[in-house]
Parts: sequence; C-alpha cells; structure tokens
Amino acid sequence: KLIAAGARQLASNVPELNFEEAAREAHRAWADPRELPYEAQQAFDHARDVAKKARRGSDASASGDAPPSIEQLCLRAVDAFRTENNGLPPLSGPIPDMHADTNSFVALQRLYRDKALADLQGVQAHFDALIKDTFSRAPSQEDLQLLSLVCKHVGDVRHVSTKSLADELVAPNLAEVAFEGLMEIDEPKLKPQAPVCWYAGLRAVDRFYVKQGRYPGLDESSLAADASLLADELRAFVQEAGAAEAMNEALADAHAQELSRFGAAELHAVASVVGGVASQKAVKVIA
Repeated sequence: KLIAAGARQLASNVPELNFEEAAREAHRAWADPRELPYEAQQAFDHARDVAKKARRGSDASASGDAPPSIEQLCLRAVDAFRTENNGLPPLSGPIPDMHADTNSFVALQRLYRDKALADLQGVQAHFDALIKDTFSRAPSQEDLQLLSLVCKHVGDVRHVSTKSLADELVAPNLAEVAFEGLMEIDEPKLKPQAPVCWYAGLRAVDRFYVKQGRYPGLDESSLAADASLLADELRAFVQEAGAAEAMNEALADAHAQELSRFGAAELHAVASVVGGVASQKAVKVIA
C-alpha cells in the first residue's frame, strides 16, 4: 500500500513500472535474511554436530570417525561468518533484472558484486583456517570453487544422508521406499514404471548372476527360461525384504521379462553420460 501510494504521488511523466515491480516483490523485504529455509538450516546444524563430535575425540583416527568433508567445512566457514555478522549469510551477488536505465543498473550490479566478493573473502578466511587445521594444507582451487558455490546458494544447501552400499545390500529398506515412491504416483498404470520396481528388478538380476554365473538374457535361446528364473528371484527378493505387500500391485513378471530381454546391455545414453563425466575428470587431471 505504501508503494502504491508513493507511485500515485509522482509526477505523471515518471514511469510507474519500477513501483509495480517493487509492489510485486515487496514480500521479500519483510523476510528476515538471518533465517534460512528449514532444510538449509538442517545442513548447517549437521555440520555443527559433526564438528562437536570431532572435538570430543582427540582426532579422527582415535574416535574411529572419518574427517569432515570439504562440504561440511564450507558450511562451518559460512556459519562462523554468520556468527561474526549478526547472523547474516554472505551475499550471493546477482540481482534480478528490473526496469532501469543502464548506468543505474550497472552501478547497482557493481555494488552487489563487490559486497558479495567481500563476504566471500570473509568466509574464506575461516575456510582457510579450517582446511589447515583438518588437513594440514592450503585449500585447493576446487575447494575454493565449492566454497564460492556454497556462498552463492546458502539458502539452497541440503544435507542428504544415505545408507552405505554394504548396509543396503544386507538390509534394504525396500518396503518403506516402495510405499513412499508408489504413493506419489496417482495413475495406477504408471506404478509399474516406478524406479523402485526397477531397483528391485536389478537386485534380482544380481541374485541371478550369483547363482547362475551369468546375466539373464545373454543367450536368446534361453530367454524365456531366464525370465522365469529371474521372476522367481524377484519375488524372493521382495518377500525377503518385507516389501511384498507394498509392491504387490506394481510388480509383475513383465519386469523380469524386460530385464532378461535387456541382456545386461549398455544403453547408449548412459554410456555417453559416463564417458562425458570421465573425459571431464581426465581433462582436469591432465591440465
């Protein structure tokens, strides 16, 4: 209302587009910049908990815990910066496009960029000390790139924790994942295409390989027989994982038939992505 009232008091030759933009984005001014989104704050809390746990032991080897990751050190550096600056996170830098003359917009961009750079340098001072204390070295270029990325997206960071591969192979939480994953799909005919169904199918393929010493479907003459054996393994795996009831309507022999027809082939799309990632890493090593 204040913005609209101010616009009405202007001379008729003053463009009102800026006021329309201000009214549309005014809600951002009422938000406390010190309050991060819930998931982002969880990530910072986790990094803080890891640091406290490390301090309780004399060192990582004595306590049996792995040293903190570079990502966690980035969050701790930002956390230290926030403590020094009344809870304010580092400025991200970019500003949205707006109706303005070129000189004013460029000047505003420069102000935000300079402040973001100064904040990044403040965070880096803490980061350098954390890297030295943890790894007895200076931060690498990749470390600094990650720190810059975190500073630009403080409100978007997330802590995602997963089971180890060994734990997943021994005790998969298939029932819980199947229940949540299938509940998100409203269309019944789409449920068989849920990722959890194909995950169960691939686990069944692993069981088939252990018992048969080969992947199903490699020999076209035994395709039907392999599909039948694979379907048995799929049902057994789902039953042992306690997910038979959760996946009853989604799983079918068609999954085993398709995986057998697939015959452990390499999809060209997957191969191209893996090759691209590998080539990027190779270029970094060579450079």
